[in-house]
Amino acid sequence: MNSTRSNSRSNSCEDPRSTLSPHPKALDPKKATGRGKQIPTTSSSSQKQKNDSKSRSSTPKSEPRAQDAKTNGADDSQDTPPEYCGTCANECRGDENSLQCELCDTWFHTTCEKIDDATYQILRRDADKPCALLHYYCSKSCNKAASKLLGGILKLETEVDQLKMKVGEVEEKITNIEDGEFTDKMIDAVKSITRDQNKENCRKEDNGTKGGQQKKWSSK
Repeated sequence: MNSTRSNSRSNSCEDPRSTLSPHPKALDPKKATGRGKQIPTTSSSSQKQKNDSKSRSSTPKSEPRAQDAKTNGADDSQDTPPEYCGTCANECRGDENSLQCELCDTWFHTTCEKIDDATYQILRRDADKPCALLHYYCSKSCNKAASKLLGGILKLETEVDQLKMKVGEVEEKITNIEDGEFTDKMIDAVKSITRDQNKENCRKEDNGTKGGQQKKWSSK
């Protein structure tokens, strides 16, 4: 009887080590990209080491899984490599103000681009809007190209507006003609054409009369 109780008690009591979950995988947040957005910092390594030491001391059997979790975490950090400044070639860390060029997608320190903090904050707030109105192009090579492109676009828009005005004037004149309205310039042009046509008809009549008289004299 005592042996039965001891067996049932031993079966009901589980190994306390088997109830502990393995060490969770520590994932570093992905690095944010986009116009005027600051690069975030990664998770603290001290907290990760603390969790690893706690897992090793309490659950020795879970050490291989914890090692796998650290390996996977390293792989995730490799998927998002650090960004480097296009001017100084140093890393754009999360505690530094950095901007990404919209044309070449390269990151730059605001200090390297000589952008003050007030301008940087304005660009960041505008970048968070659904339809951003401000744009950043690096001074290394894209600013001149973007300025030239924008200048060409503005010139093209001006020419299009002028063409629309001319088309509108022509349409208005056509409408006036259909309604029987004629401008003074149009009336003068019609009079001039009429005078030229009358002169041409008179010249033809004179030539015809002279030719008939010559035939009569030759027949006599």
